[in-house]
Amino acid sequence: MKIKKIITSIIFVLTILVLTSCSLIKEDKNITVEEKSVKFTNYSDEYDIKATSMKAYFIDSGVTPYVEGQNFMETLDGFSDMSNITFTKSGLFSEFRINLRLQNIVTVSTIFNWDKNTIRFTDLYATQISKEGAQTDFMKHLKVTSENVEGGGSVTLELEKYGFDILYNEGRVLIPFSIMNFIYCSQNYYNIYYNGSEFAGDYLAIGTKSSEYQTVYKTELRGQQPSQELRNETYNFMSFVMHYYYGLNDMNPNVESDLKSLEAEIRSTDPKVFMGGEAKFINQKLNELHSGLITLSYYMNPSDYISADYQSESATNTRAAASDLASAKAKNYGADKFPVVRFSSNTAIIFFDEFSTAATSDIYNEDGSVKDKAYEKDTYELFRYAFTEIKKHSEIQNVVIDLSQNGGGNLAALLKTLGFLTNDEVFYTTYNLLNGRKSFMGVKSDVLDNGKYGEDAYTGYKYFIQTSLLTYSSANIMSGISKNYKYATIIGQKSGGGMCSILPVVFPDGTTVQISSTNQSRIKVKTDSGYDLVPIEKGVEVDIQIDYKDYYNDAKLVQIISQA
Repeated sequence: MKIKKIITSIIFVLTILVLTSCSLIKEDKNITVEEKSVKFTNYSDEYDIKATSMKAYFIDSGVTPYVEGQNFMETLDGFSDMSNITFTKSGLFSEFRINLRLQNIVTVSTIFNWDKNTIRFTDLYATQISKEGAQTDFMKHLKVTSENVEGGGSVTLELEKYGFDILYNEGRVLIPFSIMNFIYCSQNYYNIYYNGSEFAGDYLAIGTKSSEYQTVYKTELRGQQPSQELRNETYNFMSFVMHYYYGLNDMNPNVESDLKSLEAEIRSTDPKVFMGGEAKFINQKLNELHSGLITLSYYMNPSDYISADYQSESATNTRAAASDLASAKAKNYGADKFPVVRFSSNTAIIFFDEFSTAATSDIYNEDGSVKDKAYEKDTYELFRYAFTEIKKHSEIQNVVIDLSQNGGGNLAALLKTLGFLTNDEVFYTTYNLLNGRKSFMGVKSDVLDNGKYGEDAYTGYKYFIQTSLLTYSSANIMSGISKNYKYATIIGQKSGGGMCSILPVVFPDGTTVQISSTNQSRIKVKTDSGYDLVPIEKGVEVDIQIDYKDYYNDAKLVQIISQA
């Protein structure tokens, strides 16, 4: 009898709790929600996305879309790796979770709280939801030999401070499209555009020279005034991104105040005014080469935009250095194009202007053999070709890697390149500004394409790396690593800098930019107390100075390095 009473009491209490919890669920009831099925087109060959439409939600007759979290992720199946993604929702705790299983070992989550208007990542890896691209194998010929992580942890983004609201209505968790696109697509190098009538997705960004530009950037929008709602969201979005995701906030404490000073211009509905405000901020206020405009707003007529009016000081200095180098080339080398590798006395000079990993179809023939001209598109193949030529010259003792006009490129190509210089484990170190995580990765390269890693480097030569103000990003990082670990002597002029990976971002008004991400490449330098992670944003100092006027004078270069 007592047992029955206890069970009855428990059921009664549980019933009361359930009924009470239902009344405690925070729901946005005093809004009108219009659901639309909007055309979606994927323009990227890297991902096979089957969906041709995406659900969009418009609040109180507004023009800026919301998306439902689960539907958004499922629509992008083919870009999103749905085999490792699950969803959970708790009305009682006002939470919607997107859970990502990493390597079948650990699950990390993004937690959307519609009561607190926050997004919390249990780990920053929670946004890494994309599949590997189908066309490009970045890690081929590269093997990770060690990994270590220090620090880091969860991160919470506060949306309300930036004018954004997560809504819960009729069982649906509605999230501003611009926020979902940014945290899940932009950070995986894919971006979705909404031009007021349809969605379009592409790898990295839609540039003015791409075939889809005219389709997505409709001519009838140019010169038209957007709504004040769209202008407000664009400014709010810029504020959100720059606060949390600009990778040089630690080196430029004025970023947010600089943006605030341009608020009136950016919120304007006049295309010439707001485009000018956006350009002043991205180009001139940030004033670093990893940040700049890619594509103007849907509403801006390109003929009304004068890019020279918004040129940054960094860009001006770089153009001046480029002019000096062009003069030096004309004087000392002539009008001919630099070959991949050239020879002077006992020295070989390898020249290339970017670090690139080509699509598989650009490297291999159908029978699996390497194409004759693969080295024109892929840096690993370029170095294989260069050393094949160098080995034909028994007199060569020195190899100069000329990065004087190399503006960077992808990290995998850079790390593979270092494998030609040393059989040692090459260490690459990053610091994430958003959560303070330090990551240490060691890699080795298969330089002969024979399945042997860290065994066949060309260690019999003395290496030099020639840099200039144009040596930027990955080229700057290669210079920093090589100097720190003594793989090469750095010659020429101090490199231009750049230590962050780029982050392509689409504003709600269609303006596309790239900025420095929070993922900083730093150099791990030993100290008496352990180590320091040294930033190289401002460039790497040279060991041997060479005037720009003497660049590409191969005889003089041989003379200079013979005295090193």
